[in-house]
Amino acid sequence: MKALRSAAIVAVCYATALGAANLAGALPRHRAETAWFIAAALAIISSLWRRAESSVATRAEQLGVSAWTLPVFVVLAVLLFAPTIAAGFFSDDFVLLSRAAAGSYSMGNGFFRPLPMVVWSGLLAVFGHTPAVFHLVNILLHGLNAYLVTIAARSAGLSPASGLLAGVLFLVHPVTVEAVTWVSALFDVAATCGALVFIVGVVQDRRWWQWAGLAAAFLSKETAVAAPVIALAFAYPNRARLRAALEGLLAVGAAAALRVWLLPVPEGYAAPPDRYMLKELLSRTFGTLGAPWSAADALWPAVLPIAATAAIGLLLAIAVMDVSSPRPRLVLTAFAVLVSVLPVYRYLFISPDMENARYLYMGAAFWAIGLATTAGVRTVPAFVRAAGAALLIVTLGAFLDANLARQRAWGDAAELRDRVLANIAPVVKAEGCDRISVTSVPDSLRGVYVFRNGFAEAVEQAAGPRAATGRDCSGNWDGERLTLDR
Repeated sequence: MKALRSAAIVAVCYATALGAANLAGALPRHRAETAWFIAAALAIISSLWRRAESSVATRAEQLGVSAWTLPVFVVLAVLLFAPTIAAGFFSDDFVLLSRAAAGSYSMGNGFFRPLPMVVWSGLLAVFGHTPAVFHLVNILLHGLNAYLVTIAARSAGLSPASGLLAGVLFLVHPVTVEAVTWVSALFDVAATCGALVFIVGVVQDRRWWQWAGLAAAFLSKETAVAAPVIALAFAYPNRARLRAALEGLLAVGAAAALRVWLLPVPEGYAAPPDRYMLKELLSRTFGTLGAPWSAADALWPAVLPIAATAAIGLLLAIAVMDVSSPRPRLVLTAFAVLVSVLPVYRYLFISPDMENARYLYMGAAFWAIGLATTAGVRTVPAFVRAAGAALLIVTLGAFLDANLARQRAWGDAAELRDRVLANIAPVVKAEGCDRISVTSVPDSLRGVYVFRNGFAEAVEQAAGPRAATGRDCSGNWDGERLTLDR
């Protein structure tokens, strides 16, 4: 056992060095990936060698989670994402809000996610197209999710301090920025909230939490099918909790079957993955969560991402060293991360500038719990614990830096959107255009969708009400101004 654990620690340290070298441009990506696959296999085998715990915490008051934790996390979320409250709408926002305003609860693309559409319909009825209100909904839910991550971490056996650390790590993780800032990503934020409520409800034997959370998650996004599977892992080996998780799995299975019967799955969504796609699923998921850096955005692109990536790798090595807990928490959280992305494996392409990072929003919750396990190690020397604390500080600082950098990208995209609309809307009014088609409008900027969808709806909203003329206009955007075709 000691030899196996030592081999795992050495493999993790070696993979960490190769990962940092890859970020520095000194090593090909596949070399680092191979090293991490080997290290992960050894770490998993080492962790599974231990005997599972026989009890699971059942009540929040027994978990050491203060009643003040929720409002604190909500306030921190608002403070952190305050710059994005005035970001406005982007891309799909214009299309989806138009459908919600018309009373439609279908997305119009084969997916059926009625709960966010109902929420948007109600907000539109009360506040109209006021972007700040819609952004605040996402931000407040993100704060609630960070609180739920803390409870889930405590349910997995982490100490009170480690549980709070897990919530903070999730709150500031850079992959959450797209989901929190983009109004259309309410699907991801709401589904994650429902899934966490369900998991906590199962572990703590709270039936109302369990069923309300599962219903909210499934009505928000298809990724809810992962929640009962993750709950099984969190509830093991408590038989009563396992039964509750299985009930949820049966309920989700029945609901999914009914949904497929009533509304066919979009073409290609359920196609089986090949070996390359499975490899990319693993590397893109854990690679992005462990190294969520965009070199174009980071304040210190040559230093901080490399140092933080090395810090995360060394933290994982410290977690492998610890033998104080018989429960394989790293395996538990890694399993939860992987299951959370399986429902969207066909769409899981994370670009170098973090575009589509919202698909990892739920996974980031369990990744944060995994990292926080390193704060509670007890069977390692004092100097290793001190080094672990320093590494966690580096990681938190790097996450915060990258988070704020991603927010700046959204601010820059908002300025670009406003410049385009400010130029085109007056032309639409002056020319009396009912509809307008423009080529070369910006699709995205530094990983932020601008007008990939919804350009016509955005122009309609910016131009405001006008008399119908029946005239169609077309033109070209040259990066500065609109030139109409004559």
